[in-house]
Amino acid sequence: MVSVLEVPECVCVCVCVCSCLPAVLLFPPREQLVGSACLRVALPLHTPNEDYKEKERLFQFLFEMLQTPSMRSCIWWVQSSSGTFQFSSQNKESLAQLWGRRKGNRKTMTYQKMARALRNYSRTGEIHKVKRKLTYRFDEKTLKGQTHLH
Repeated sequence: MVSVLEVPECVCVCVCVCSCLPAVLLFPPREQLVGSACLRVALPLHTPNEDYKEKERLFQFLFEMLQTPSMRSCIWWVQSSSGTFQFSSQNKESLAQLWGRRKGNRKTMTYQKMARALRNYSRTGEIHKVKRKLTYRFDEKTLKGQTHLH
């Protein structure tokens, strides 16, 4: 049994990395789940709202996950001063599923689909691929903009 952070206005997310449960489950913070193959994280509850003109973008989500200590098993800073970060090879799919849920996708987001979006950011200059495996770097302007928001 794993304890979960209790954070107001948050929802706990269980991303199962085995086939014992549906891919992503949402449940109240106090509910307990038995199973060591699940990654449990308390994240701010973002629901699709038509009043918001601007949708959250992937680089904003990734920056938020990099600031969330409970997500260090999925994504971490390699060198925060330069904006370089890396995905876990074991938990990259879990992070992609969380991004899909955050976006409100009906189908399960995969790392392959998320990586395609990251490659598109290379064209706009917000995120660049680093030669190391599963490693990316925020553009300096993007990094400064995100740092001021947090």
